[in-house]
Amino acid sequence: MNPVFVIGHRNPDTDSICSAICYAELKHRLTGEPYIPCRAGHVNTETKFVLERFGVKAPRYIKSFEPCLSDVQYRRIPGIDEEMSLHRAWNYMNENDIQTLAVVDEDRHLKGLLTLSDIARFYMEDKDANALAEAGTSYRNLVDVLDGTLIVGDIEKRFEQGSVVVAAANPDVLEDYIGPQDMVILGNRYESQLCAIEMNAGCIIIGLGAKGLAYHPQAGVENQVSIIATPLTTYSCAKVVSQAVPVRHVMRRRGLITFEPDDVVEDVKRTVSKKRIRYYPLMDEQGRYIGMFSQRNLLDLERPSVILVDHNERDQAADGIRSTNIIEIIDHHRIDSVETSGPIYFRNQPLGCTATIITGMYHEHNVEIEPKIAGLLCSAILSDTLMFRSPTCTPLDRGCRRGAGADRRSGHQKSMQRRCSAPARACATVRWMSCSTWISSISRRRIRRLRFRR
Repeated sequence: MNPVFVIGHRNPDTDSICSAICYAELKHRLTGEPYIPCRAGHVNTETKFVLERFGVKAPRYIKSFEPCLSDVQYRRIPGIDEEMSLHRAWNYMNENDIQTLAVVDEDRHLKGLLTLSDIARFYMEDKDANALAEAGTSYRNLVDVLDGTLIVGDIEKRFEQGSVVVAAANPDVLEDYIGPQDMVILGNRYESQLCAIEMNAGCIIIGLGAKGLAYHPQAGVENQVSIIATPLTTYSCAKVVSQAVPVRHVMRRRGLITFEPDDVVEDVKRTVSKKRIRYYPLMDEQGRYIGMFSQRNLLDLERPSVILVDHNERDQAADGIRSTNIIEIIDHHRIDSVETSGPIYFRNQPLGCTATIITGMYHEHNVEIEPKIAGLLCSAILSDTLMFRSPTCTPLDRGCRRGAGADRRSGHQKSMQRRCSAPARACATVRWMSCSTWISSISRRRIRRLRFRR
């Protein structure tokens, strides 16, 4: 099961932070499922003191719930080397059921993209007999594609000069067609092989090799002619030899569109919707290739489940809250216009603190309150009720301090002193230290609470 995020409002106070931690703990103990406490802002001095006092780590900071590409189920398809043959690349696509491959170097930096349409276009449109030489095709690729054996020559060398010639004519006629360094495809006829060697061909491909060889290896060595023997027929050799071309000769190098895991999905959708490309490469911060995603992956994105505590207004919630699935709300403020995708558990009580509601829920479910949880609940109640002096404080708030299992008044007085040491703070810091935003039908209003020691 995916984790559920429990989060308070922006500019979080002690109640918002502590309620998220305590309610996430309660839900986990009741269900056994993962519930992660989160915060939508930085921890203030008072809350930091409380967390340190009870040995609790600050909740995870979530800047925005807007889904990023890191949340997308992209495919971790390893990139390929630029020297890989089109034949191998085609098989790699079929094995992984993908139509786009990233061509990378040893450090996984992107050098180009190879698509299925690129291979088909080259195979159907390229009728140039010099393509193998122009691409600098290695003999290793040629031997692999032809399923053959290099009888004479160096497999690490490349075919870099000459055209591809099919020796289908008599030797007398072949002399007019075979040029220096050409690649000659022929059968196991003695005369044709000798003619190709004498005409200084660069490479001879002998078909039907499994049925008997008539080649002259010694003559090939003397004339520095590479000889490849293959069991394929002459037709098959001519058909597949162009598949030995390395992918760097066909891949796309310009206008590549790449993305990073931190890119927002909505921004990515706007970009890819204008392109007729199925797969896009995903790069890390160092510009190294890590995988591929498709437009379909962007549509299958699952929204994270969220529980709101100490607020129910979208303007007070973390950015991107509309991209989440709100499943619960626990709050003690006024109710704003909240829209959810379905029925949810909504608990709203006119109390002085959200922690008071959560304390009651611990008792309702007969869940024992651990000492550190009790300390957080008590601190949140004392903070939000101004140590029971707030006009919103109720008898239930006062009773929950004892119901949480401890009296933390003296400890919280220290945290209040830390928060209210106004002379040590800049005026702007004090002004916004505890600020919430409400939207009325007329205007946006901010209500600030300043706490001072007497």
